[in-house]
Amino acid sequence: MDTSGFAFEFSEDALPEQILPEAIPENHSLRRLFRSATRRAFEERQNLYEPAIEAHIADEILSGFVHVDQIHRIKDSSGRRLTDLTELALEGRLSSRMRGLERDLEVHQHAGDYALFLAGLFPESIKHRHVRRDSPLLVYVGSLLVTIQQPMDYYIVEGRSAYSRVSDIYKELDSSRSHLFHRLSIRFEEYLDLMHLIRDYLGTEPGFETVEGMIR
Repeated sequence: MDTSGFAFEFSEDALPEQILPEAIPENHSLRRLFRSATRRAFEERQNLYEPAIEAHIADEILSGFVHVDQIHRIKDSSGRRLTDLTELALEGRLSSRMRGLERDLEVHQHAGDYALFLAGLFPESIKHRHVRRDSPLLVYVGSLLVTIQQPMDYYIVEGRSAYSRVSDIYKELDSSRSHLFHRLSIRFEEYLDLMHLIRDYLGTEPGFETVEGMIR
């Protein structure tokens, strides 16, 4: 089976069933692998454990981003895929002002998940993207404009901000989802550490070392 379109390019033996780009079937071995790695990480970071957050990381982020097209599924008004966090952040600000609540929620949740996924599983890859150590950025944190020098700091700021916005949107819609994203926002760096543990567990799988080149 050709798995070249997938962000997680495991060996043929690790992918015995066909994977659809839109979603991994509930009983697929890859989904079970993600859930197992996430559970093992939470066993080491029990202070972070909440069932809804475990499910979000395993089923919405890891399983949801299994295909490259899903990682870059957000498009701008011209139909161009947004392939960088800086572009997602800009689209998020536009959606907050102009494009309706549903679009606002979609873009900000994706930006938060994208930041947690990339900085957590592939921290080395962000050095090769548009955010570079010799290229500081001006970033809004609330109403304040601050300078960001380090790529990882930028991902933390934008990830935390995106999840905070999602939590705010859900306050009047779904209190449990609002709580979930509030926790991800205020403890973003701790969940990055959790994602590093998940990476360690997944890193024992054949083919995982080749994935970073596809993400860049």
